[in-house]
Amino acid sequence: MKRPSIILFFVLLVFQINFAQDYKLGKVTVQELEQKEHPEDPEAVAAYLFHICQERIEYNTSKRDFYKNSTVKGKIKVYKKDGYTWADLIVPFYSETQRRESVTFSDTYTYNLENGKIVKTKVKSEGKFEEKINKYWSRMKITFPDVKEGSIIEYEYKIESPRIFKLFDWDFQEIIPVNFSEYTLYTPEYYIYKPHFKGFKELNITKNTRQITQEFMSREVEDPSVSRMTQAVSNTLEYREDQIRYKLDKIPAIKEEPYVNNLDNYKSSITHELTQYMPPRRAIQNFSTDWETVVNDIYKSEGFGDEVKKTGYFESDLEQILSGKNTRDERIVAIFEFVKSKVKWNGSYGYYCDEGVKTAYKNNSGNVAEINLMLTAMLRHAGFEANPVLISTRSNGIAFYPSQTAFNYVISAIEVENDLILLDATDPYSTPNILPVRVLNWFGRIIRKSGSSAMIDLSPKQYSSYNHNLMGALTADGKVTGKVRRVLNQPSAYSHRVRYMNKDKEGYLENLENYYGGINITEHQKENDKNIYSPITETFSFEVDNAVDIINDKIFLSPLMFFRYKENPFKAEKREFPIDFDRPYEAIYNVIINIPDGYAVESMPEQIKISMDNQAVFSFLASTSGNRIQLKVTETQSAPIVAPQFYEAFKEYFQKMVDKQSEKIVLKKL
Repeated sequence: MKRPSIILFFVLLVFQINFAQDYKLGKVTVQELEQKEHPEDPEAVAAYLFHICQERIEYNTSKRDFYKNSTVKGKIKVYKKDGYTWADLIVPFYSETQRRESVTFSDTYTYNLENGKIVKTKVKSEGKFEEKINKYWSRMKITFPDVKEGSIIEYEYKIESPRIFKLFDWDFQEIIPVNFSEYTLYTPEYYIYKPHFKGFKELNITKNTRQITQEFMSREVEDPSVSRMTQAVSNTLEYREDQIRYKLDKIPAIKEEPYVNNLDNYKSSITHELTQYMPPRRAIQNFSTDWETVVNDIYKSEGFGDEVKKTGYFESDLEQILSGKNTRDERIVAIFEFVKSKVKWNGSYGYYCDEGVKTAYKNNSGNVAEINLMLTAMLRHAGFEANPVLISTRSNGIAFYPSQTAFNYVISAIEVENDLILLDATDPYSTPNILPVRVLNWFGRIIRKSGSSAMIDLSPKQYSSYNHNLMGALTADGKVTGKVRRVLNQPSAYSHRVRYMNKDKEGYLENLENYYGGINITEHQKENDKNIYSPITETFSFEVDNAVDIINDKIFLSPLMFFRYKENPFKAEKREFPIDFDRPYEAIYNVIINIPDGYAVESMPEQIKISMDNQAVFSFLASTSGNRIQLKVTETQSAPIVAPQFYEAFKEYFQKMVDKQSEKIVLKKL
């Protein structure tokens, strides 16, 4: 009677063994190497066959303390040339001397199929190197050799770290498919971690516990009166270890879509926050669980609060800079521009100073913290209520829960008349309240002198304005010539300067001609492009040969010509991410076109005004007067961020706008 159960037991056991073997390194098969495309995503350039992480907080007997040991294993299949980038492995690690992490690699191989046989190539020492990122962080880089279409790469690396308060941020989802991903955490009963989840996939979670007994030897003083006399003592440490495992399989690639600030914000992932330390026979320690505690700890730190309080290095220079500056705005701009010209950003992020504000001032170079904490100190010295603002940049992701590691950037803010003036002196084109896009990431936290903090909205309030005026003439053979004048206000001018200021004129004009669909541009001029406190005015003459269709004795003209949207960028049926336009904007087009002699307007698009839940408005008005066509089109995007629940409505709104701009004015020959 028990035979079926025994058989079933062995079947399950064999299945489990085989299943486990699928996720071991070194088990590359001919079938895997022969695979030409991913079965669920034929367009994928590469895929994780598996990606596994184990992190264990365990007692280090030689260091007499708990350490974090992390092991990561990965197996990647490369399908196309664009997937070669996955053959460059980068592992960041904390490298500050006192709490330095150690990184070791093993099983780093490339596998290829040559003449029906599996060829295994090991990463040599020259393919591994270490790079310094800043004072606190470095990274190990590995380049896998002999990578081709069809290759498989495998790796394992281990990190030993005393920084047990910060665990891995583990991404189950990537921009390539992931066949299987697993994260397992082992923690002694003394440490309590709170998980935080992101993304839209439901994880498979299992929990377990076991008893750990560690025996180790230590040397203790045998006779306190004779300090040199010691003896070896056997010690035993017993504690409960908690295990939690998170698994996910058949994970589709997270796809890049138009107007997404950072895909990492929406990947299925997990991170852990250390909330309590409960050592035996000692008081329980509670760690930062609210923003007030987090920012207060940051403000009291040597590399932050002490630095913003430092003076005695800029006063005489600042006095000269402010001489003759009497109004509030004059004084703010004078200090802001002085810092930008005096200390250049070295490209390093962070809210802690690396070398300190005085050294940065002396060397004319510094990181984000040194520049903007220095700016804050100068503004305070000039009598302004200035305070630093902690930010998580777009590349760093959204700060979902209170933690010192949630931030990686700091700017300055002046509180005036129940409002804020936000300043970032790292960007040469930035002006008050016109911040770099990298910091426009929902919210920041302002820290006042008292150590108290408040959340502030980083969403830009001022619209980016694009005002276009076109005067043109249409000939009977379908050619349109004319002039364009466009004016960009400060927010839009800032974006223009960041993108194009360092381009030569020839390269810029080529880019502009291609952007407008291949028109020919002459007599191009710009005004105020180098004056960052003024709008940019741009004028040019143009000639376009493909603006109309001529059928028999009729001319069909899209009146917005090269200004119109060619297609709707929002094509996906559903969208899980917000649409992010960076800033609210308004685009206005005033178009006047003279039609050729011997032609008259037969039909014109009807005027229309459409809106989407007060977040976006589009209006289209066309009229004729004699041989002149007049058009006024306005597109206003009031909400810089459109939530996912409005996606379908916004997609429909945008399609109506595209359709309207594609409608033709029909001219008939008299």
